[in-house]
Amino acid sequence: MIRKESQELLKEIASLCNQASEEIEDTDNTNEILCLCDKLVEKIDDLEEEEQTLLLATRICDHLSDGYDDEEYRKEGEETLYKELKKLNNSNILKSTFENLCDRIDDLEFIKEASKN
Repeated sequence: MIRKESQELLKEIASLCNQASEEIEDTDNTNEILCLCDKLVEKIDDLEEEEQTLLLATRICDHLSDGYDDEEYRKEGEETLYKELKKLNNSNILKSTFENLCDRIDDLEFIKEASKN
């Protein structure tokens, strides 16, 4: 499922691609093409950051969930967490810490499952 924000970014990317293809027909517009390409790269980066934030919010909720009685609030909790995480840039120490904690929990769950076999 693509989030509304992601859909908007994809529309902007498509628009920039269309503009670039129109500019390519006129070779005198090299600078304009390069500017459009730079904007395109920025939008793709924004989209990747958005998807990484959504994935982190989902991972945190996965690790906090007991899988039973809290599932009715999961979507709301995930959305709230996503909105708060989105306020932080990817290099923020809190965001990095959450990612590292999720990685550690994944590792521990893997070890636990492997030890059962």
